[in-house]
Amino acid sequence: KQIILPDEHILPDTPHVGIVLNIPEMRLYYYFPSPTGPIHRKGKERKGKITPAKFVTGKKHSHVMAGGPSVVYTFPVGLGRFDWKTPIGDFTVRGKTKNPTWVVPQDIYDEHLERDGEAEHVVSGDDPDNPLGHYRIELTLPEYALHGTNVPWGVGMTVSHGCIRLYPEDIERLFNKVKIGTPGWHSNNGRPARAKVMEEFTPDEAAVEATFVNKDASATLKLGQARGVALLAAAQAGLSVAEYAPNLVKKTIVGAGHADKAQIRMMIGVLLPKAEPETEDAADALAIAVTHAHHRGAALLRARYEPEPKGRQAKGGESGRIAVKPEPTP
Repeated sequence: KQIILPDEHILPDTPHVGIVLNIPEMRLYYYFPSPTGPIHRKGKERKGKITPAKFVTGKKHSHVMAGGPSVVYTFPVGLGRFDWKTPIGDFTVRGKTKNPTWVVPQDIYDEHLERDGEAEHVVSGDDPDNPLGHYRIELTLPEYALHGTNVPWGVGMTVSHGCIRLYPEDIERLFNKVKIGTPGWHSNNGRPARAKVMEEFTPDEAAVEATFVNKDASATLKLGQARGVALLAAAQAGLSVAEYAPNLVKKTIVGAGHADKAQIRMMIGVLLPKAEPETEDAADALAIAVTHAHHRGAALLRARYEPEPKGRQAKGGESGRIAVKPEPTP
């Protein structure tokens, strides 16, 4: 059998300058050669203090090659875990260190101490267990850097404390090419809108309306695609998903199983006075949420104790079903 591995990438929709980290893709792009902006220093008495230098698109810089970058280097990276997310924003390369010593931040030290029963405040650069590896590229983002790793399996995963890990051979190559003063961006370019919605509102559960008969094949396909996106967003966020029959939603909101959309929208205004749905679809979404609030207890019990027979759908008067079983509540 032949295995084909793609080695081409679509460049992020960002300026093609410096270092660009595309967070959703977990991939770093380095546009070479790149302009280098000055590292601003504040006064002689603060010679060692560095403030961020930014590259301004269109401004002339001393190290810009005519025609823009000639090569784009790209490397997979490991990023911060869910509770130590890699920050979004621009930065400048402010320094480079070979065999860097890791001074362990206090919060990470406390975490290691609690997890392992022991921890170190400082890990020397020649220690094979140094998580920074052999090369570190310091950034003007406080406490963050591009560096190697002593656990290459972490590349391609979200397991760090926010810094960007590269394979040992990749960070060595980048280290030798990138110059101090190179600008960069941590970008969320290409991130699905569904993920942004989940992060903005941080829901605990999700609910959808069950489908039965649609007017034609085209409408069925479109509805299936829309439901698929909604279910995918919930699954990627680790949410349990309940499903409710349309008649149950209408009975819960209006009191009649054959109410129309105008009646639902009116009753949503009564039940949720501060809600102002701009469309009937938005009112329907709120109606499903209210239905879930009323029936979630029964749906949880059904999901926990009554396995759903194959091929069976919820009837009009039933409580919904939970697609993903949550942990029992205390």
